[in-house]
Amino acid sequence: MRAYLISAVWPVHRLTTLGQVSWVLTGGGSCHLGIFFTDCTPEAIAAHSDPLIAHETAHGQPAVTWDIWYTSRPLFQSWTNKAYYSHFGTYTLYALDVDAEKLHAACVRITEMRPKSKW
Repeated sequence: MRAYLISAVWPVHRLTTLGQVSWVLTGGGSCHLGIFFTDCTPEAIAAHSDPLIAHETAHGQPAVTWDIWYTSRPLFQSWTNKAYYSHFGTYTLYALDVDAEKLHAACVRITEMRPKSKW
């Protein structure tokens, strides 16, 4: 199992109002950062297939992202979710030198707690 930081850049006119404000306040760089997990173990796949912590596109998938959604809450989803990771964006992966299984487990636990971003 491997983990990457995923950086997304979308055309500004395609961002939500909050996304546009965030883009301006952060200096116009990446529009979004998340964690991309690939080659997930069967245990990780089972964990991120739980509908309480994952978008339906993540269910049963060996490669998913973990992001703060427009709802201001973290959620797992498929990186092929066209409603989110569309062809309008540019995506860059940065390898993380971490134990991906432990990071995934931490993301599962955090998502189960349902924290809400105040940003």
